[in-house]
Amino acid sequence: MAVVITVGGIDRTDKVKLFSLKIRNIITRKRDLCSFEIVTYSGDSYKPILGQDIIITDSGTKIFAGVITGLESRPYGYNIIRHTVSCQDYTRLLDRKLVPDTFTNQTVNSIIADLKTRYFPNDITIANVDALVKIKYVAFNYMPLAKCLDQLADM
Repeated sequence: MAVVITVGGIDRTDKVKLFSLKIRNIITRKRDLCSFEIVTYSGDSYKPILGQDIIITDSGTKIFAGVITGLESRPYGYNIIRHTVSCQDYTRLLDRKLVPDTFTNQTVNSIIADLKTRYFPNDITIANVDALVKIKYVAFNYMPLAKCLDQLADM
């Protein structure tokens, strides 16, 4: 098993205590979570930063991708700092936009395509969306984008 942990685009696997790595992949619409510990020593200037991208692969297969949402740093021993890192998947990026739109007589695919064009971050894809269900009417009253997608899924 070759686990690789990339923080901010740089391989930091050697700094992570691998037995501290925990990934919660939740199949429902809840966010996937990840946590791990990074240990730095005297003279090492590296420290993880809130908001940095995290990508974790196992033998080349991506098993988690998201951003750092929590960071706690504390002394662990002489000249040793332990950084406890908490992450959420990229769903968090969808909550930065509020949607004030209504749609009438459109398929879920076309609604999501419109939302992507106007609200999605550029690096989020809708490649696996395939819902031809026609929606008679839906209104998003300044709802976070992730909630809009949840509402469409319910319909």
